[in-house]
Amino acid sequence: LRHLPPPTSLVLCQSTSQPVTYFGQPAPQPPMNVPIPSPSASVVGDPRMAKLVHAHRVGMIAMETMGSRNLDDNRSYAKFSQNPAYAEDVRWLFTVATRLGGVFTQSFCEVAARSVASPFVLFSLAVESAKVFHWQMPSISYHSQAVIHPVRPQLTTGAPNVRTMLLQNGF
Repeated sequence: LRHLPPPTSLVLCQSTSQPVTYFGQPAPQPPMNVPIPSPSASVVGDPRMAKLVHAHRVGMIAMETMGSRNLDDNRSYAKFSQNPAYAEDVRWLFTVATRLGGVFTQSFCEVAARSVASPFVLFSLAVESAKVFHWQMPSISYHSQAVIHPVRPQLTTGAPNVRTMLLQNGF
């Protein structure tokens, strides 16, 4: 995949209602004497944000490369390790993506889902990204929940038939 050049303006997505914790540790907060920009303020020309954007871009390329390398690696102990060598780097890249905002976090999650082989790292990323997206997504109203229907009983009657068919065919 080709990455686009970094955007010329960025929007910080920060919530001031609750402190953010990533992977059990509080996220680094800016010093008290530095004003925190409002969520609608665009940051143009801030060298710290430009460095974060470049770090994100390079990290995403590295993670895609790691994903293509994992396809060739047949060692299951390397793929499914609870603490693989790349785990801390992936978690750091996640914190960079969340500091940059929702679009960066979403692209990180898409690439991580394709590239990270460890189910333990994927699970921790899923838990942390659920926290991030919970803050950024509007809550589901009662009316939109009514659209979600329970499973119809006529669909559940086919499960024994599928089981019988699989047993008859030797599965």
